Amino acid sequence: MNFSKPLVCAVNGLGLGIGVTILGLSDLVFMARSARVKCPFTDLALAPEAASSFTFPAIMGRQNATWTLLSSQWLSAEECFSMGLAFKLCSDEELLDVTMEHAQVLAANRLVL
Repeated sequence: MNFSKPLVCAVNGLGLGIGVTILGLSDLVFMARSARVKCPFTDLALAPEAASSFTFPAIMGRQNATWTLLSSQWLSAEECFSMGLAFKLCSDEELLDVTMEHAQVLAANRLVL
């Protein structure tokens, strides 16, 4: 996939399905400490979407990706951070400010992706 701009995501609250798998396509992921995510594909008898069966192992390692995509279990923000899915954890109140600060740094640079 080719996208010429940095894709920055902020996760607040609950992320489910495509709201989680799109994170594998993101360049930077910020999460509120209270956020939780779940890939419910096995509960629904569906295959993972958004190329997550390719992106997640590259980001998180094979075993973490397998657990995330096949267990249908909720993951905390701390677990996502320790697995490498999130770049930075923030308080709920600071999430958007911290995300925007980083996005502005990227926007000020001449990036070639």
